[in-house]
Amino acid sequence: MHAKKLFRHKWMELCQGLNGEPFIRGIGDGVCVVPIDAQGNVLMCIEPAVSTGLPVLGLPAGTVEDGEDPSAAANRELQEEIGFKAARLDVLTVAHPLARHADWRVHLLLAQELSPCQLPGDEAHEIHVEAVALSTFETLVDDGRLSDSSCIAALYLARRALQD
Repeated sequence: MHAKKLFRHKWMELCQGLNGEPFIRGIGDGVCVVPIDAQGNVLMCIEPAVSTGLPVLGLPAGTVEDGEDPSAAANRELQEEIGFKAARLDVLTVAHPLARHADWRVHLLLAQELSPCQLPGDEAHEIHVEAVALSTFETLVDDGRLSDSSCIAALYLARRALQD
């Protein structure tokens, strides 16, 4: 099926698809990373939502650049967003957020053996970091602080991988 592009941004396109319905197409793949520190905490990001400007809790994430391996993109995003690099990166899965309404792939990865390393980021805002015990992340979902489905899936998969 041929999709008609309605609007293009550097990270995504709005297209017209089946029966004229709109859908989102990612420009390249994305990554979403679960960084685990030596104490078993997840280093989460707090940054403003584009839609509201209100703070949103999530994980380091971003776009895989042309020719870049998803693991390299994940390590770059870690350095840009939380100031750490990972000596160990494990792929958890490839997710398709909003699979019925989007053509978008996000590589979910687990990052371990972190060491400080900062790269300049491309965000126009400051990113704050909050350490949360992986064993209790569901309380963030219950409290309404964590609602991003890719982040929630990545956290469940990371916890399962660490228990194996």
